[in-house]
Amino acid sequence: MDNPLSEEEEDYLDLLLGDPINEDDEDIPYVDLPGNNIGDSEASSQSTSGSQDPLARPDIYWKDQTDEDTECLDSRSVPFRPKRQPGLQLGSNITRQTSEGFRKPQLVLSICIATNQYAASLIAKGQNLSYVNPDGTWTPVTVDEMYRFIGIIFYMSFIQLPSTDKYWSTSPLYKSCNSIIASTMTLKRFKAILSFIQINGDPDKDEKLTRIQPLIDHIQTTSQLYFHPFETISVDERMVASKHKFSGIRQFVKEKPIRFGIKLWVLADTVTGYTYSFFVYLGKKRTYLINKSKGLSYNVVMELTKPLFNQGYRLYTDCFYTSLHLANDLLQNHTYLIGAIKANSTAMPICLKGDVHLFNKFATKGDFRWHRESTFVFVQWKDCRTITFMSPIHKGSSVSDCMRTLEYRECLVMSLLDVNTCSKDKTLNKNCIPGILDNRKDCSFCSASSRMQGLKYLSVKTTYYCSSCKVPLCYTKDRNCFQRWHSDEGTVNKKYHMNNLKNLSRSEE
Repeated sequence: MDNPLSEEEEDYLDLLLGDPINEDDEDIPYVDLPGNNIGDSEASSQSTSGSQDPLARPDIYWKDQTDEDTECLDSRSVPFRPKRQPGLQLGSNITRQTSEGFRKPQLVLSICIATNQYAASLIAKGQNLSYVNPDGTWTPVTVDEMYRFIGIIFYMSFIQLPSTDKYWSTSPLYKSCNSIIASTMTLKRFKAILSFIQINGDPDKDEKLTRIQPLIDHIQTTSQLYFHPFETISVDERMVASKHKFSGIRQFVKEKPIRFGIKLWVLADTVTGYTYSFFVYLGKKRTYLINKSKGLSYNVVMELTKPLFNQGYRLYTDCFYTSLHLANDLLQNHTYLIGAIKANSTAMPICLKGDVHLFNKFATKGDFRWHRESTFVFVQWKDCRTITFMSPIHKGSSVSDCMRTLEYRECLVMSLLDVNTCSKDKTLNKNCIPGILDNRKDCSFCSASSRMQGLKYLSVKTTYYCSSCKVPLCYTKDRNCFQRWHSDEGTVNKKYHMNNLKNLSRSEE
């Protein structure tokens, strides 16, 4: 033959024709695993119950949607019962009240005092004299002025220009977007405050976070005060860009978009993307571990999720955090870990680890197999590569997803800069008027609320809809979802509803 077949092609052809494969073949070895015994006709029939033709692959441990997982926990035994109503619970003026919560006068006053003291000390030494008054004195920073300064910093974080000076430029290229900044504070005053600003007036040099610890504590406390997560949460790391080379806690993470910076361990709500809890990574030597025998990742997750124990939360993690120790200890606290597993992890079942190279070879994109060990189910899924994850509350063929949204910084900046304050409720569009449906339909606001809280689908029928938004909404004296949908309160529900529509249209395609 001009084009002889390769050994791999010959083996594949033998399988299609039903010819036996040499057991000494090194390319396709047989693996003798529990429940996968060669020659056992019953085990063989179970292992070949995948989506492909059984003749197209060797004897692989394989269970998929055709094999019923009957040992999964009863859903009634893992209810979601949060201590507080999930989400923002502040009525219609959410933006104003949360902005006031983060604008703590006592904290800002202490920042002003520390900044003024530091400025006076440097000026007395003859430093930074370009920012003093003609008579050589320093104009003290006030609380209102500090609010405006913080607002400008936030504004610069999402309206980025080539340099700081450009925010005060009178050039036609920049003037249209700089009128807010220029009318709030002069460039010289902004640079003066930036040069002298201090968070803590009495720092402890032995503590790496001493200069910003009061601010970190305030943000942590306030974040948890004004928001309670929905049913699904996630723990991961986040990088904050930093050019400071001598902090001692600056990290390098190759895979992150921000490779150099300060690393944060973060617990976030997966429905909104809201950061509920976090702490700064200080390096291996400075990080306090509650349980040293179980490693850093175990301690990170246990510390962040502790305020949410015994409420039925579903925690999603990547393979860095997932372990059997962590999954079992969280389960004892009625918190359920759904996480990816490393290929060499001790949590990986032997039957999924031993012949994973065969699964990679013969499975096509979208194929999966599952295996249950006691409380946990392990699912191995083939996409661009093979991934494995575990769960204590799902069946072998269960599928779940999450959505990440929430825009808040814009309204926060407008509140800090007193720009047409977002504290006022949004007014309805002139086209947003109630209409009457021909047939009763499920209220979109009620449906989104129940799903975000992990409740069984709540069907609330209504005959009204919004003529502009084209969604059915309750419009009665006792249940006015029409008004809630068009207020700040309905922002999250609206985004969640639109995301569900997109997912539905994709699945239909």
